[in-house]
Amino acid sequence: MKQSCSPEELDQWFEPLRIVPDTHDKAVSIFFPHPFFRTWFSSHVQDRFEQQLSLFLGPGHSIRYQDGVQPGAPHSALLAPGEKKTDYPFGPGCTFENFLTNQKNYFPWASAKDIVSQKEVQFNPFVICGGNGAGKTHIIKAIANELSKIYDKNLIFCGTPEDINTIFKTQYKGDIFKARQYFYKYKFLLIDDLHTITDSQTVQEEFITIFNHFHEHRKQMVFSCPEKLPAPSALNPKLKSRLEAGLAVTLKTPDLEIRVKYVHHVCKTKKIKLSKEQVLTLAQRCQDFRHLQGLLLKLEAFKKIMHKSLLDKDLNQLLESAEEKTTESIDPQDILSVVAEHYQLSLKTLIGKERHHTTALARQVAMYLCRTLLGCSYPELGRLFGGKDHSTAMYAVKKILTLQTDDADMKTLVTKLTNRCRMLRE
Repeated sequence: MKQSCSPEELDQWFEPLRIVPDTHDKAVSIFFPHPFFRTWFSSHVQDRFEQQLSLFLGPGHSIRYQDGVQPGAPHSALLAPGEKKTDYPFGPGCTFENFLTNQKNYFPWASAKDIVSQKEVQFNPFVICGGNGAGKTHIIKAIANELSKIYDKNLIFCGTPEDINTIFKTQYKGDIFKARQYFYKYKFLLIDDLHTITDSQTVQEEFITIFNHFHEHRKQMVFSCPEKLPAPSALNPKLKSRLEAGLAVTLKTPDLEIRVKYVHHVCKTKKIKLSKEQVLTLAQRCQDFRHLQGLLLKLEAFKKIMHKSLLDKDLNQLLESAEEKTTESIDPQDILSVVAEHYQLSLKTLIGKERHHTTALARQVAMYLCRTLLGCSYPELGRLFGGKDHSTAMYAVKKILTLQTDDADMKTLVTKLTNRCRMLRE
């Protein structure tokens, strides 16, 4: 706690706590001096305290809160307020406490917290919308972590459409009945990037059945998707209408105020010393939140390796090198253009449905290059190439990989096209 709290803060709220471990039950009891203290604690520091306690104790422990009772009271008295698990099975960094917000994003953040606290399901489904880097995945996992403190984590399914596809097609080998039963056992269904379910019409149709089961049995569903749902031609109209019937909130991309807060938060936690001007420079120059996270990791490495304060010239060098790397990075359009030019095809034909041998081969080569140069997932490849199924992309990548082993000309061609893609950004 000393990493994120001053000694004065700890004296204010940590010292009055009575913390009693129970090694037999793998539990920790927290005693408050009076009910008013407990109210203040729950609204100001409880999330942060529980996160650090989880990291200290490890998985499998419970936390019990009690006010007005002194250590030595009967064990049964400690159970009255209920117990909370201290585990963070869906990622220790993904908590509501760690999600920095301001007035622009307060409603989505508060709505997500409310989902956890409600005993009765009120908003079903709860849909979190937002652009890249807005924090949708963080909120989804924060909800799952909070639920796991109250319910058995095995009752919470937190995954992606790719996970659903794997369960249907690989784990249960197309046995629809068994796959449905697998999902029916869960009490909560949390799906990140639900819009990518358009990769498979079959899975979409089965997912509607699962959706209906959760809705009819009043079991909470939480989904995330971009600011706009896919067009009806890509998303099953029945599924689209069900999503639109729930509560949808939109997370705004972190603005300058949030980026400044985030830099201060990381610097305080990692004990990185930056001036106010340096903090503002970082926040202004890095409008992409993930880019900002990467730069802060570099600053942490600089601190550990150089063992000195960061000067303005050091910060400028780090920013310039990061900008050069961003400028030189290859994007999917580069690869598509290079492959289309080599095979004398239009971009529309390359990503379309034409199955002529040359066109199909060109498409497979382009998929392979996107996979190896950009690290695209198979569902991402499917979307990039006109909404094809992820299995089509998987087959294409494996085919080109095999052809290079058996065909020297193909290996030479792939090397040639790879170099041409990289040269576009030099």
